[in-house]
Amino acid sequence: MGVAYFLLLCSLGLAVTAQDCPRPVPGPNMRLTDSDSALTAFPDGTKVTFTCNLGYQVEGGSRSITCTAGAWNPVSLVCGLKSCPSLGDLTNGQVNYHEDGPVFGTDAEFTCNPGYNLVGSNKITCGDKGWMDRMPVCEVQTCDQPPAVVDGSFSPVKDTYDYLEVIRYSCIKDYIVNGAETTSCSENGTFTPQPPTCVKVECRELNVPNGVWSSGSRPPYGYKATVTYKCETGYKMEGSPTATCGINSQWSQLPTCKPQNCSRPVGGADMSLKDPPQSFPHGTVVTFTCNFGFEPAGGSGDSTCTLGSWSPVTLKCQTKMCSRPDAGAHMSLKDPSKTFPHGTTVTFACDDGYRRAEGSADITCTAGTWNAVTLKCQIVSCNTPEVKDAEKVGESSPPYTYKETVTFKCKGDLTMEGKPTVTCEKEGQWKPALPTCSDADKPKPWKIILIVISVLAVIIIIGVVCYWRGIPPFKKRNRGSTRGYPINDATNHGEEVALS
Repeated sequence: MGVAYFLLLCSLGLAVTAQDCPRPVPGPNMRLTDSDSALTAFPDGTKVTFTCNLGYQVEGGSRSITCTAGAWNPVSLVCGLKSCPSLGDLTNGQVNYHEDGPVFGTDAEFTCNPGYNLVGSNKITCGDKGWMDRMPVCEVQTCDQPPAVVDGSFSPVKDTYDYLEVIRYSCIKDYIVNGAETTSCSENGTFTPQPPTCVKVECRELNVPNGVWSSGSRPPYGYKATVTYKCETGYKMEGSPTATCGINSQWSQLPTCKPQNCSRPVGGADMSLKDPPQSFPHGTVVTFTCNFGFEPAGGSGDSTCTLGSWSPVTLKCQTKMCSRPDAGAHMSLKDPSKTFPHGTTVTFACDDGYRRAEGSADITCTAGTWNAVTLKCQIVSCNTPEVKDAEKVGESSPPYTYKETVTFKCKGDLTMEGKPTVTCEKEGQWKPALPTCSDADKPKPWKIILIVISVLAVIIIIGVVCYWRGIPPFKKRNRGSTRGYPINDATNHGEEVALS
């Protein structure tokens, strides 16, 4: 009974765990093999196999998974994108791969260098088994023979010419290659530039008005012949002095000789140019005029520009003169001249006894005319003279002007010191100096007393001296020896002795 029960439980457990698996899900870039893909049920223990999709290859992991108790173990297979080998270099061209490289499904594109043509497909695809087409080639471009030229030839002569191959043209005698001497086979199968032509070059005789031949070729003038000209005196060249014979039998731009311009003219002394223009071409006529303060003295002020030179200016300019100016009242001009040139300044001076009251003493001669005299002179006057203790005599009375006199007389018995008559001089001062009146000649009491005292003093002094000297009538009596005087015999007889 126990054994049967155990077997029943086991069978029930197996029945519970033995479940089918769902259809397996492949990983990226893979699928089930064809045989496994045909299965419709996947019971426990079923093993299936994956294979990489087209263009992919196994890069790791197991290709198989197993159903266990209704679940598949994880897919570990890794499928990576296949790549194609490098194609190598394309001679005379370039190979351009996809940005991801030469991998399955991408194209390699081909281009040829200029002058080469692509033979084959311009691109091939990287397939599951490698490149799916052959690599193209680049063949060089060729040109057929160029056309012949009249009166010329080219070399080398060949049936065909490769890209960039050059041929050279030449012309027969007396002919010149007009155009490029060489041409080459271009990338589009034609020669470039176009073939030249052969022409005969001969330029006509040159004619440069007012110019003369200086150096260079002589006729006939062939290709690249040169002639150099120079202009005659008085002419200035415009353009290049050298002309060259061109391929078209025409001279390069010819020079021209034009009359030479004049520089700004310079006139004579004391003159200037009237309304001068900006420039002075040949034939210009200008006029000089005398400067301010000057006037024509003969000749012409016109001058003409002729081939770079001015005709002479014969105009003469002289200073405008002023006649001697008229002096105003009470003034004079010290300068003795009768005429005065423009610009002269003269100075007036007031006459003696007159002085400047207002205005300027100077006037100026301007272009023959004096400016107005503004100086005003007024007569000199002196102050009224006054002398103490004196009175005026005569008929003079103020105001006192130049050369007028005044005479004074002292009052009473006063005495005058100085000249009684004074004169008003040009400086406005009285001359000589005013006199004075005083009583210097009248005796005064105190003076008389002083004189008397002085006389008495002199008399007393003289008397004393005479007394002591014994001078008569002031003799001493002899009364014995006198100090300072010896006693002689006469004294003994009672005689008077005079002091020695």
